[in-house]
This record gives sequence, C-alpha cells and structure tokens, in this order.
Amino acid sequence: MRPLYGYWGVFFLRGVGNEVVLCVSTLMLVARGLSLSEIAFILMLGFAATTILEIPSGMAGDLWGRKRLWVLSVLCSLVWLFACLTGWKPLIALGALVNGVGVALGSGTMDALYVERWMEHFGKEHLARAGMWSTLCTYAGFAAGALLSGSLPAAWMQTVPYTLHLTVSLLLFAVMLAAGIGVVHETAASSKTTSWKALLQEMYTQLKQTGRLTADQPILLLVLSAAVIMGFSTVGVELYWQPRLEVLSQPEQLSWMLSICSFFSMAMLAASGIGAAAVLERVKTTTGKVAVYAAYRFTMIGMMACMAFIGQAPLFIFLYVLYYTAMGGQDTVDAVLLHEAVPNSQRGTVMSVQSLALRFGGMISQALCGVLLLKIELMQVWLLLAVIHGIGFMLCLWIFGKRRKAKADKNVKKMGEKAENLTCP
Repeated sequence: MRPLYGYWGVFFLRGVGNEVVLCVSTLMLVARGLSLSEIAFILMLGFAATTILEIPSGMAGDLWGRKRLWVLSVLCSLVWLFACLTGWKPLIALGALVNGVGVALGSGTMDALYVERWMEHFGKEHLARAGMWSTLCTYAGFAAGALLSGSLPAAWMQTVPYTLHLTVSLLLFAVMLAAGIGVVHETAASSKTTSWKALLQEMYTQLKQTGRLTADQPILLLVLSAAVIMGFSTVGVELYWQPRLEVLSQPEQLSWMLSICSFFSMAMLAASGIGAAAVLERVKTTTGKVAVYAAYRFTMIGMMACMAFIGQAPLFIFLYVLYYTAMGGQDTVDAVLLHEAVPNSQRGTVMSVQSLALRFGGMISQALCGVLLLKIELMQVWLLLAVIHGIGFMLCLWIFGKRRKAKADKNVKKMGEKAENLTCP
C-alpha cells in the first residue's frame, strides 16, 4: 500500500481545496454581482471549453504523459480562483473558460495514473478496492473541506463575501500541486510522437479504437450514454442547492447549514462508495453489477424529485445527503464497469470520453437552465431535470439490453457456423 499513499494524499487535498469553495460557489458568485441566469451562462463557457478539448486532452495524456497534463490542469484551476478573487465579471468569465480547459486537461489523468499504479501491484482482481480507496480519500477531503468552509467567516476584513474561502482554496491547490509533482510517478507514454502529423494520426487511431471498443462492449456504451444524462441532471443539483437552502434557512444559520449539508453528503458519499465496493466483491456477473448500478441511479432520481417539493431546511438537507449517498455507490460501480472493459492503452482516452459525455450533458443543462430561470421558478427547473434524468436512464438501460442481446445472438450464430463447418466432410 505504501506506494499509493502519495496518490491518496493528492486525492484528499483535491477534495479539501475543491469543497472549501464548492460549499459556497453559487453564493460566492452572487456576492460578486452575478444573477443565477448569468452564472449558468458563464459556467457554460467552461463546459464548452471542456467539451471541445476533452477527447484531444485524453489522447494527449496517453501519448505525452498524464502527469504533465495534470500539472497544467491544476495551474488552470489556480487561474480560475484568482479570477474570482478579483470580482470583475469579464475576468470571471475568462477564468471559467480557462478552468474548463483545465478540467479537460485533468479529466481522468490522476485517476488513470493511480489505477495503473494499483494494477502494477495488485492486478485487476481487486479493482473495486482501488476505486473504494480513491473515493474514500477524495470525499474525506470533501468532508474536511466542508467543515473548514463552515468555520471560515463569509465576511473577512471588509472584503467581498467568501474572499477568504477563495484564498484558502488557492493555497491548498498550490500545496497539492507541489506534493503531486513530488510523489506521483508518470507512466510510460504509449508512443514518442515527434510531428503534428504523426500525433494527429495516432489520435485518430486512438479515437477509432475507442469507438470500436464501445461498439463491441454494450456495458461501455451504457456507462458512456448514462454519463450524458448524469451530467445533464447533476449540474442542477450542484449549482442550485445553495440558493434553495438560503431561502429555507435563517441568515444567521446559513453558513453552518451549508457546511453541515456538504459535510454529511460527502461523508456518506465516501461511506457508500465503500459499501458498493463490498457489494461488488460478491457480485460477479455483469447483469448483477448493472442491477446494482441501476438501483443506485434510480435512488438518486427519486431523492432529487422529492427535494423539489420540500419546504423545510432539515428535511431538504436529509434528502440531499441521501442523494449523495446513492451517488457514492453509483460512482464506484460506474468506475468498475468502465475499468473492467478498457485496456490500459486506451484508458485515458475512454475516461476522457466519459468526462466529455458528463460535460456535454452539463453544458446543455446550463444553457437550458439559463433560459428557463428567466421564465419559471428554480424548483420547477429542478423537478424537470429529475424527470429527464429518469426517462434518459431508462432509455440507456433499454438500449443496453437490446445491444447485449444482439451481441449474444451474434456469438451463438458464429458458434453454430463454426460447429457446422467442423462437422462437414
């Protein structure tokens, strides 16, 4: 386990640094003069940048080295935090764009480095435990970040509210960057490309191989298509729960309400990830794993729909924590299904495609929410996102069932033809 301690430390610091600001991200932007509709459109810039660069960044990681891309992604996050510190809307919009580039560069890089390091020591047999430990460290960091965020005053030395949160997050990311450079080992790039033409050819080959792998693996198609629906729905919860809780709670209670909500949601998310890993140790079939995956996902959808009708802060927090409890389980199952289906040479590219699917769904959701919030109430938008999530995921399961049956029938036909040829004189 010792070679992995450094990775777990990076995951923990990433969680703390993110959650210090995520706890108050929407309120922080509102305090800098942005409306909810403007926030949706500005963050859509980041989603758009991520969507455009997601696949090229994943392939570049496979070809050039993932550690380099991870370092660049952290630097982009620092730019975003600094832009928010300035409080100037044009610079915040530019920072959101740069942060979107960073998300694309960093999508799956550290996770892929960690998974490959794990398999060097333990193989694929206990891959669920790898996801369990990374999830535990990440969301333990989120929980610690939530407590830290709640302990920080919103107003600090007559600055714009939540300036201290941004400053602490910036320092934590700087420490994480220094630690990651020292403890994370780069895996060998799949090739040594020296020209742009050769690079583009290899990127095309990687993308083509990923397409073939997805077409051949119904389970991979399920994971990637479900990611689009997940991104579309989840972005609404993550962006709008803070304004909703602000409406339901007293002003003097808001800071700790936000902290408690974030702490317990992240703690239960981590605990649920451990529980899901234990379940997967006993579930050996793909059908069983998909059933567990669906159970977690439908629980998320149900909790999200219920929250749209809640008018009391304690009950809203309770359902929000249950939502993230289900998310922790589905994240673990999702990661296992993906990594079991993907070879090392394409892992970074496929993980970038999955992140692209999430970001694409989020980008569409942000654009739609930005328009809808000008016409209807926030919780009506929330309920609409939950309904779309439910319908979309059922469609993904139906397509998976059809593709899996078609593949099984094709294999039976091939075996029959082979047997027939062997019996012919």
